[in-house]
Amino acid sequence: MNCLHFVSDFDFDALYAKKFFDECSNPENINILYLLSEGRISTLPWNGDILRKRNYDRIADIFKNPHVVIVLCNQPELVQSFYLHYVRTGGSIPWSDFLRPKHSGIWWADYLKYGNYVRYLNNIFGKERVQVLFY
Repeated sequence: MNCLHFVSDFDFDALYAKKFFDECSNPENINILYLLSEGRISTLPWNGDILRKRNYDRIADIFKNPHVVIVLCNQPELVQSFYLHYVRTGGSIPWSDFLRPKHSGIWWADYLKYGNYVRYLNNIFGKERVQVLFY
């Protein structure tokens, strides 16, 4: 997966990534479905959704007619999880300040705009190939 979303925009090469995934698959098993799973494709809350569109575009460039399953967490629980992670890793601002992402400078509220990126996925892959699950 490193050739998909951990590569900088200047170094990303869709042809190389296609070749990489083609080499990983076995031609004898042409009818077998492959599952790629990586939580960070949808990026992390600490940088908002800055790289999300880029990562989805890369998937569209690499794979022919992929089916996409995206799992979305309940937003209040997700924000609480962000805060617990923040505190465990040394963060010290109070919960009330953390809940105001524009003021905390810690995480970005854009990360929680699920409708934006589900719409984008539907547009680039087709609604029939995008499944949204809630966790």
